[in-house]
Amino acid sequence: MRVLSLVAALSLAAGSAFAQSGGLITHQFVVHIESSHDLHDILEEYNLVVLASYEPHGLYLVSPSPADPNRDDDEVEAELGLDDRIALNEQNRENYAEDGHTQSFFVGIAPIEFARQPTFEFIGLNGIYDGARGQGITVAILDTGVAPHYEYWLSLRPDGENFIDAYSPVSDGSNGVDSNGNGIFDELAGHGTFVAGLISHLAPEIQILPIRVLDSDGVGSSFSVAAGIYYAIDHGAKVINLSLSSPYDSAAVREAVQAAQAANIAIVASVANNGSSLPEYPAAIPGVLAVGATDLKDRRLAMSDFGPYLSFSAPGYKVISSYPGNLYASASGTSISTALVSGGLARMISSMPNAPVSVAAQALYNSAVDINRMNWFYRGNVGKRLNLGGNRSNRTRHGGGRQTLTQLGVGVYPARWRANRVFCGLPGVLYHLDNRFALLFLDRFHLRRHLH
Repeated sequence: MRVLSLVAALSLAAGSAFAQSGGLITHQFVVHIESSHDLHDILEEYNLVVLASYEPHGLYLVSPSPADPNRDDDEVEAELGLDDRIALNEQNRENYAEDGHTQSFFVGIAPIEFARQPTFEFIGLNGIYDGARGQGITVAILDTGVAPHYEYWLSLRPDGENFIDAYSPVSDGSNGVDSNGNGIFDELAGHGTFVAGLISHLAPEIQILPIRVLDSDGVGSSFSVAAGIYYAIDHGAKVINLSLSSPYDSAAVREAVQAAQAANIAIVASVANNGSSLPEYPAAIPGVLAVGATDLKDRRLAMSDFGPYLSFSAPGYKVISSYPGNLYASASGTSISTALVSGGLARMISSMPNAPVSVAAQALYNSAVDINRMNWFYRGNVGKRLNLGGNRSNRTRHGGGRQTLTQLGVGVYPARWRANRVFCGLPGVLYHLDNRFALLFLDRFHLRRHLH
């Protein structure tokens, strides 16, 4: 077992531990100690205990000894930061799955509705794979776990890992605990299974590596995410799907992301569902393919964040996918869009197996649809909409400026941060009308209307 628990079976989402969404977790510190010989000395010197670890990369989650419960967290972090034996030190922070709210999943969808839903035709799938079916590609899904399902029965690898509870399976299920204290139990149970169904449908010959970094309420931490990324690196992943985010840029997660990029692994991450222009991480880390959500008219969903760091958008409204118990459900949000891009990228990588993943990512970006004119107020801040080819003849029908990827998302930034930032504070109902309103306004000046 790669995860080490010296105090108890660790649940990183224990309710009272979190100050706020995305906030600091009290009495927990993520440290990177390169030499195992130093670990014992450091623990003894600072009176710490190890809560969990991923030893192959020297990553440890530590806490002051239970015998010394009143130590100030700032003082502990400052002391550790002065020790040259500790390469990285930060207080642990919460990460969470997007789409987490009451009734996130609407279960009871007929199985036949999954394959024939309009989302797949819209992104150009049409059941045609052109020989690229994800063969030879492992996609690591860092999420709430992945339950077995008919949709990917033979693709699910048995060697996944659980960085939430070392003594529980990686399967995606409920635990009957309201870990985020919002009065709703297990609202994100099934999230990872849902993501897996979409990725495997787009690339049916992939191998799925399930890595549990979130609990059934969709809550994890910077430690669990960083450890999950390292585990994916060590177990042959070529694509890492992160349908999760935090408003804070964790040094531990950033270091893990950079290690994955150096190992020729693509990372696809969701932006948040806050309708905001504020960056979310790890999506905003350079080189990560950040994904937002649109509808089937290429309009940004009101809930989807936006910004110049987005590489892609993809449909994310009332999409159908797999759910634990061999069921099917419908859900909306950026997590869904991210899964579609991961599946598309796995297909592209399998079509050019000898090329770096950055080349495959560029090819996927080149085939995507420019949707700037459909999102005038957010021009340059929505990325390009995923397009797998198929019968989509309108690849450039929406026009817009030219952008390029230079390294898995680096270089997607427009020349300047456009003035449309001022609209991020408008009431949510206006977001549903913004594209149509903007285009009608432009039509008054005798510009061509593009209402779809």
